[in-house]
Amino acid sequence: MPISAERTVPGPVEEIWRLWTTADGLAAWWGAEDVLTRVEALDVRPGDPIVLGFEYAATANDPVRRAEFRAAGIPTSYRGVGTFDEVEPLRRLVFRLRLDFGPRAPATDLRFRAEFTPDLGGVRVGLTAEGSPNKHWALLGKANLEGQLERMARCGRDPPG
Repeated sequence: MPISAERTVPGPVEEIWRLWTTADGLAAWWGAEDVLTRVEALDVRPGDPIVLGFEYAATANDPVRRAEFRAAGIPTSYRGVGTFDEVEPLRRLVFRLRLDFGPRAPATDLRFRAEFTPDLGGVRVGLTAEGSPNKHWALLGKANLEGQLERMARCGRDPPG
């Protein structure tokens, strides 16, 4: 079942597109609030599953949170690898993402669609995800998408780099 969220992000569409299509832009907002994301590769063009579109590593940034995760047996870091299926500059991105949370959890496959529409005060960003249903995604998927867009909106007000 698809999960969607949308938000108007301040700034011109070119800046919002940059937040999605450059390593420093993506690292500034992708991931949970207390996660440090390191973009290791980013090639924004469509490719088959063998062609790398992007790769990143995310690590819980807060030492207290890391300790809580460890005590609960939850990984403190994860990896994401994806490919782009559609790239329409300044308008739309469609990509597949495989999240690997380590040996204690199966990889999660998701398909995302991000659409960018100029709007009063910025750009309306619609983000839809669908894919492997799991307990986490069923409970927190929409909150995760809304959090992503909130972090992106903060970057739109205060662009990285």
